[in-house]
Amino acid sequence: MQPHLTPGEKRTRDTAAAAVARAAARATKPAQEPEQPDSWITPARARQIRLTIESERRT
Repeated sequence: MQPHLTPGEKRTRDTAAAAVARAAARATKPAQEPEQPDSWITPARARQIRLTIESERRT
């Protein structure tokens, strides 16, 4: 049997439970896949890298 709670105690309990739920939702974000390191390289950047490597090999 639960003890008798006054309306103020019930509000406090409910407010605290809501605050805990909000904090838990913010703290436990789902794990995200790490971004692939080369996913941001554009074709133009790849061409520039390739030309740089080829010019370094020639020298």
